[in-house]
Amino acid sequence: MRKFWLALGIALVSCEQAEEEKPRLTTVFAYFYSHQDTQSVFVDTLYNLDEPVGDTQGLSGARVNLHIEGLSIPFKEDTARPGRYILPLKIIPETDYRLTVESPLGMATELLSRSPKEFHLLYPQEGDTMALESLYVSWTDPGNPVYLLRLYTEDTLRDTPYTYEAILPLFPNGDTSTSPIPAFLIDTVNYWYDFTIAGADTISSGSDRYHDFVVFWSEKARVFIKK
Repeated sequence: MRKFWLALGIALVSCEQAEEEKPRLTTVFAYFYSHQDTQSVFVDTLYNLDEPVGDTQGLSGARVNLHIEGLSIPFKEDTARPGRYILPLKIIPETDYRLTVESPLGMATELLSRSPKEFHLLYPQEGDTMALESLYVSWTDPGNPVYLLRLYTEDTLRDTPYTYEAILPLFPNGDTSTSPIPAFLIDTVNYWYDFTIAGADTISSGSDRYHDFVVFWSEKARVFIKK
């Protein structure tokens, strides 16, 4: 029996050493939106992308810089949220953005994204009321390759409040484009939702699948959806 426990102890130590020797990977995820005055970058560290998101804590101590039109602008780490780096910045349409991240783990990452052409959300507008059976979105289309609609709400009507989000790809069909919104995407009716339409030129750029950087042109409206 003593030999069994000794063998088990050796095996556990070996596993711990192997885990410690496994290299950590730095991940960088950055999504900039023109309707926001402040942009953010999230830097994290994982063994692999299959690691549960709840096990990640964010990576402090990274050097994050944005390079635009000959300027290099540093991000500031949000001390209340480790791994989140913020920068007051308004997005300029049809502009190249370069993001560099130097990880304290020794990894350096460079990501590129070009902001799309400016467009406008025509419907819905801020404060509108929309009927569940006739939901749609309308916008001007200057020829951007990709559009997305994000529906978001913080549901406080239930016993346990929670947030809800749905993403819908949009397909332009003219200078003024219109797309229906399936009713099944709405989680709670008779409630307020944030409608954000975002267009992109460069979807993402990076040397591997551990990084993502997109600069969106976006507009948002808060609307009430009734049954």
